[in-house]
Amino acid sequence: MKKRNHSDLLFLSPTKYNLPEGNTKKIIRERVMKLVKMRSKGKFLLVCAPAGYGKSTAVMDYIKTVKEKFIWFSVEEEDNYVKHFWKNLILPLVEFIPELYELTEDIFLFSDEEMVRELIPILIYKISKFESNLIMVLDDFHLIQNEIIQQSVATFIKSLPDNLKLIFISREFLPFSVEKERVRGHYFEITYEDLKFSKEELSSLISYVQVEFEQTEMDEILSQNEGWITGIQIMLMEEMQGKKNIRHFLIEEILTDLDQEMIDFFLGTSIFDFFSTALCNAVFQRSDSFDLIKKLQEKNAFIFSLDDEGIWYRYHHLFLETLRNQKQIKSDDFYKVLHIRAGKWYEDNKRWSNAIDHYLAGKDIPNAVGLIEQIAPVAISTNDFSKIMTWMQQVPDEVLESNYGLCLIKTWFYQLDTQFDKNYKIAWQYIEKAEKAYDFLVTKTKDPILLESAKADILHFKVVYGMLSNDFGVFMRASAEIAKLSTEHTLFAKNGLEFNRTQPTLIFLLFESLENFCNDTFFQTIQRLKTQKIKDLSYGYVLYGEMFYEFNKLDVALPLLIEGTLSALEEKKYGAYLPGINATAKIYWSQGNLQKAIEVLLEGEKNLRQHNKVFLEKKMKIFRVWLSVMANETGLIFDWMKKEISEQPVRITIQNEFDLSVYARGLILQKDYDEAETLLLRLLEFSDRLQQIRWKIVFNNILARLYYLKKDFIKACNVLEVSLTLGLKHKYLRIFVEESVMMENLLNKYLKVKEPLEDGSLLNFILEIKDTINNEDKEMKTALNLTETELKVLQCIKDGFTNAEIAEKYAVQIDTVKKHLTNIYKKLEVKNRTQAIREADKKKIL
Repeated sequence: MKKRNHSDLLFLSPTKYNLPEGNTKKIIRERVMKLVKMRSKGKFLLVCAPAGYGKSTAVMDYIKTVKEKFIWFSVEEEDNYVKHFWKNLILPLVEFIPELYELTEDIFLFSDEEMVRELIPILIYKISKFESNLIMVLDDFHLIQNEIIQQSVATFIKSLPDNLKLIFISREFLPFSVEKERVRGHYFEITYEDLKFSKEELSSLISYVQVEFEQTEMDEILSQNEGWITGIQIMLMEEMQGKKNIRHFLIEEILTDLDQEMIDFFLGTSIFDFFSTALCNAVFQRSDSFDLIKKLQEKNAFIFSLDDEGIWYRYHHLFLETLRNQKQIKSDDFYKVLHIRAGKWYEDNKRWSNAIDHYLAGKDIPNAVGLIEQIAPVAISTNDFSKIMTWMQQVPDEVLESNYGLCLIKTWFYQLDTQFDKNYKIAWQYIEKAEKAYDFLVTKTKDPILLESAKADILHFKVVYGMLSNDFGVFMRASAEIAKLSTEHTLFAKNGLEFNRTQPTLIFLLFESLENFCNDTFFQTIQRLKTQKIKDLSYGYVLYGEMFYEFNKLDVALPLLIEGTLSALEEKKYGAYLPGINATAKIYWSQGNLQKAIEVLLEGEKNLRQHNKVFLEKKMKIFRVWLSVMANETGLIFDWMKKEISEQPVRITIQNEFDLSVYARGLILQKDYDEAETLLLRLLEFSDRLQQIRWKIVFNNILARLYYLKKDFIKACNVLEVSLTLGLKHKYLRIFVEESVMMENLLNKYLKVKEPLEDGSLLNFILEIKDTINNEDKEMKTALNLTETELKVLQCIKDGFTNAEIAEKYAVQIDTVKKHLTNIYKKLEVKNRTQAIREADKKKIL
């Protein structure tokens, strides 16, 4: 199994996955155990009751009687972050299914919703292949209030494999519908009515604690508490201790019976949710913590071992709460010292999250900030802010604003926010604060590497800001400044902080309009970047290559794209590698070399597969499907739709727009016009809401194709006019040229229906598109050296003419027709008519 990195250890807790331990001296509720066993026959079970009804104990007792492997996941409030929840759920599974780690590692780079969509099928598939049955317990599931997590769990349980049983323990009913699963017999419940103490169980408990009660008193206890187990226990305890409150009992009977060393140890260890002997030795600066803990275990039943080896321990939660309420016994300095020592121990053991928590609790801000800076790039590269922002809120403003790294972390948080259009001003404010912090850093150090690294980090964030906000000025100025730097020591760039986009083209996301590119400054910057030996420019080269492609300057675009993709692969910038390879394939295809285009894509898929970039490999495969459709090859798309389209979500997202556009083309090829139209209209609504100009053009072009094939030419022309107007305004050309013959047919029909055109610029744009399509066709025909007569014969073949009919049509001998056919087959490298027609379609000859 791959060694875990810092991000894996960041939030791991040794208590999170262990079976809870209770007092071993307790009665066994046979009735409840049988009930849990019986209702666990379905795929998932909910044990739902208020606090204190013995939910966890009931499930725990059941788990101990079965032979199946199990995972016990104790949910906490901090698990309400989507990535945090699923990452913590996966980590114990890795012990049984080691390959899950590498398979899911990259998925956590995506947005929450995309991450969930990609993750769940992998989990279901890998668990289904696990050789044994598995029980997964989600304890305290009511703490999950995040709707995305709730819905993702709902999706997960709909496809539970047969070898997995899921048990929810919660104070509330599940926040999603389970009626279908209930009807199918997959879902059962155990409620507080099932868990309430019976008279027989109360009698057993009373007999166990050796207290005598009259039958009427027992009935009163049951009636007053309505079977509530904790209430019954407290009442029994109060009876045993002379009507004293349970917390008073703990203080007076436990703490007052100890010497000062024991009291200090109790109070000191109360700062932990769990602790080990090594941790206690470090915090209390002693070597006999193990012996002391054993003495405490012998003296009372409020400290429990979390493992068989006796390494980690915890207190009973009521006792821990009691200890924490006694903080007034010791001074604040007493606890601060312990927190700082704990922070140092956790840091030495590379448990960064715990270390930061304790440093902050001990007011040791410098050490806390140092660790936040160290691990933040790793954490935020997966967009996981669950703990980072909590820590940042505890750092004083004056410290935060004097530290450029912390300011950039805040910037990244707001840049990734789904409400960036509302928060971009805040993001820019933190960039400005980072620059002020840099000015302060200049006065404190003369280290040239540190200063240049800090400057490069700030510039990287300016580039991202310019991309996300479409602020061309900021983007270009920052790009030009980065080009002057030579540092390879940037904190954030070296830790994998990149713009890992999933679209087939960078321009989709970075600059919806190409108008910003049309100025001398931009082209001068391109030339300057090309002449300087600057590393980490793969994104820049690919973006420039795509831009020249859109401008129809293919001879300029191709070398830029090749250089960009080679750099991207070397630098592991896969977010640039994907669109770079796709754009390169487009150029080869536009030159008529479909075979070369496919080879490039297959090589790209191979490289992504070797680097375990499963999601991006899948995106590149879908692009290959798109290319086959554009080249009039239908076999690949039908195979793709049959095998994988069931994975397509009903809900449209930024990440799956391209996939669904390809699916729409497949539906049109299958003549499922109604379904295709419904999907395209939804896609248009989505792109219009997000103001995605290029996507609006793409979807309108496909919709125009659909109406044209349905012979609804008025609709086809109206829809095409929308996309043409957008293309003209925002300087997109290749979007239309890529549609090739179909686009030419659409434009010819448009010119007939809309003649005369009032807008001369629109007419010129149409003519430019037609000329580009025709010029590329002529270049291909010239490259194949097909004569005019051979082209005519080839067209006749496509139209279904026999040799005799062709001879009659052109008043020549049949032998002459056969000679032309022989020449055509040789030039096209085919053997028969069918292959000739297919090859002609591929190469856009006719």
